[in-house]
Formats: sequence, C-alpha cells, structure tokens
Amino acid sequence: MKRYLDVKGCSVIDKNGNTVGRIEDFLIDINKLKIYSFIIITKNIFPSFNLLLIKDVEKYEDVIVVKNNIYKLNQGFIKKYKYIMLQNFIDNEIIDTNGKRLGTLNDLIFDEFNGELKALICKRGFYEDIFEGRK
Repeated sequence: MKRYLDVKGCSVIDKNGNTVGRIEDFLIDINKLKIYSFIIITKNIFPSFNLLLIKDVEKYEDVIVVKNNIYKLNQGFIKKYKYIMLQNFIDNEIIDTNGKRLGTLNDLIFDEFNGELKALICKRGFYEDIFEGRK
C-alpha cells in the first residue's frame, strides 16, 4: 500500500536509470474508487507532461521505476481532464452516507499494483487532529 503524499513528487526513472521526471498528480475515477495513472512533469526548460499507467510501474522505492513507455500529453489534455486529477479532491469536504461531516480529504492510501483506493485520510480540524488523531 502507498500513500498519495508519499508518491507525489517522487522521481521517475526508466529501466536504464535515466530520469523521466517526477510525479505531479494522479488520474482518479472517483466512482470506481481507483487510480489509473500518474501525471509526470519533466525537468526540461519547458516542462512537459507525460502519462504513466499504474500497470507500467515496475517498482516503488526511493524512486519509481518504469517498465514500459510513458505517453506524452499536451496542455489541452491537462486542461480538459483536470476535474479527474486527485489534486482537485484534496481539501474537499467528506460527508458519510448519513450526512455527517467527517472532515476534509488530506491523503489517501491505494494499492500500488492495481490502483484501488483502500482508505481516505481526513483532517477534521486542528484541535481534533491533535487530541483525537486523524480518521
């Protein structure tokens, strides 16, 4: 299991050890509770975006090693699909099926091999987090 905040910002390298970029965001299907891919930003003078499918990750260590190709994205894709990027859900309010406010989304835990969401980590407020811990 991996946490969003642990993976976001990680360097991505190919099988030959060449740096590809770093994880900028995730593409998520909130209805299926699944992460399908990572958005990678390159470290060029003019940054570009690439798509890395979860199934194409060979291993997670201090860096993420890619076993297959990554796919180039254009700015139009980023603008068009911004609504399914995980950053848009962070700090949004989470309400249970009974209408009770649980807090705001702070992080999530997912299966690194198939992308299934396993848990949401909420922050409820400064004092609640200190005295009761995050839920």
